Amino acid sequence: MRRVLFILACSFLVAQCSTVSSRIDHNRDKFVDYPPETQSKIENGDIDKGFTEEMVYMAKGTPSEKSVIRRANHDVTLWKYALPYPASSSAPAPNSSLSPYGYPTFGPQTPTSSGGTASGSLDRAYYIVEFENGKVTGWSNYGTHD
Repeated sequence: MRRVLFILACSFLVAQCSTVSSRIDHNRDKFVDYPPETQSKIENGDIDKGFTEEMVYMAKGTPSEKSVIRRANHDVTLWKYALPYPASSSAPAPNSSLSPYGYPTFGPQTPTSSGGTASGSLDRAYYIVEFENGKVTGWSNYGTHD
């Protein structure tokens, strides 16, 4: 069972490591049919109103979450991308991320009053893309940083 979970976790991580270039290469036959302005936006990781889900996937990758909400008698599909935690100017020294036993800790670390770090939950920022009828109608950032 552990081996299956390990393989699934590794597969998930590899899928998340795709780049704009690799996603474009995988969809080259469709990408070449887009206007040059659209191609340029996708290559730069940008999106625009009217983009299809396929175009957004090429530009932004796989969202961390997808959902559908009902708004004024029509469905809106939301793609949510978790943004990386911001770098902190008060970041602790490199060795301070070690546990009391000297092992490295994983995940977000928050500063404590003593200047060290403590495991904890930080507010996560998200980039959310809205689709109606399969086309982008808007996007925005939510959370603690833009």
